[in-house]
Parts: sequence; C-alpha cells; structure tokens
Amino acid sequence: MMKTRAIVCILLACVAKANELPGRWSGDYPPCDGHAELVSQGGLELGVRFSTTRRDLAEEFASAMDFWASILDLEWHAVDNSSCAIQLVDGPEGFFKPAQVARAQFPDAPSFQGIIAFNPAVSLTRSELFLAAVHEVGHVLGLEHSSHSSSLMYFLRTDGPLFLDEADLQTLATRHKLRLRTRGAPVLVSFKSFQQLSSANRSESNRQVRRLPSANGRFPQFHPPRHLHF
Repeated sequence: MMKTRAIVCILLACVAKANELPGRWSGDYPPCDGHAELVSQGGLELGVRFSTTRRDLAEEFASAMDFWASILDLEWHAVDNSSCAIQLVDGPEGFFKPAQVARAQFPDAPSFQGIIAFNPAVSLTRSELFLAAVHEVGHVLGLEHSSHSSSLMYFLRTDGPLFLDEADLQTLATRHKLRLRTRGAPVLVSFKSFQQLSSANRSESNRQVRRLPSANGRFPQFHPPRHLHF
C-alpha cells in the first residue's frame, strides 16, 4: 500500500492535505515582468519562458499550454526575456519533498512571479509530464488543490480518467474568461488526444518549441536519475 501511494505521488505534487495552498515560495530566478497578466479577468496573452534543460518537459509543457488555450480565452507564445508571464525552470537540489514532481507559485502569494519548477531528479513518461504540467499551470491560473479524486487538481494521482470538474470550472470562471459554452460540464484531460494532434493542429508557439534544435544546448536530451523513496 505504501509503495502504491508513493508511485501515485510522483505525478502530482505530493502535499500534506487537499486544499493546502501550494504556491507560497520564491527562488533566485530571473523575474517575469508579465506575471500580472495571469490575474487578468479578460483574454490572456501569456509569454512563456522555457528555462529548462529538458526537451521532453518543454514539449509537453507546450502541449499543456495548448490545452489551457482550449479552455480559457488565452493565447500564448514563447519568449526568452523578462516579458514572460510564466517561467518553466528546473528546481534546485533540496527544493522538493520526497517524490514531489513539481511546484508552482500561487497568484495570491506576495512573491508571485509565475514560476513553475520541475524536479529534475524524477523521471516521468511523456503522459505524466503533460498531466503534471496541466496541473501546475492550473495553480498559476488560480486553482487550488481539489478534494475530488477525479479532478486533475486533486493532490494525488489516482487511477482512472482525470477531469477539470464543475468546481474547477466555476473557480476558473470567477478569475478568467472561459471559451467553453457549457461551463458546468466536466472536461476530460487526456494526453492521448494531444499526442494524436498533427503538427498542423498544434499552436504555432507549440511548433516553435518543438523546432528548437538540441544542438544549440537549450533543450539537450536529459535522462535524470531516479531518487524516489518508497
């Protein structure tokens, strides 16, 4: 039982309890001067800075941004300067709890800069990276951990399909402009559907991230060691 619990903790950040605010932290990272855009109640225009060495993480994070662009009135583009609203970084050693995958800042925190840090000591599949990225972007958009186990924002990864449920959508609607016509219907969050997208159907920003050559040192192939403790 303990081993099963530890395994499911590796996908979403494992915290002490549901409804705990996950994002009251800061770090020595370059500022994101556009972070205030994340609390805008109109259409969002978000610059995303990819300050990670992991190509697989960068690509699945780009797909996660495409997912959120299908839910909210949101456009995003990759930037490499302080105009960013969101910054994806590799967290430093000692920054994470055991088996914790990622940490995101919460927009109501005084130190908020739109930073999302992934744990380079945890190796995840593409599917797990995508779902974890959607979860963490949910935090910087204002979603707290859910008490519903089928919600993508639940604080543990459970078996079965994951959804943005009615409570998640209601919270989003108070903070942002939804694209969805039926706001109360749960939205399935599926890696497979994004994996099957053709290149032509990905956003231009997504394609831009995928075109970056590993030879330039920005997103080299990276296979981190496992540091999971069961």
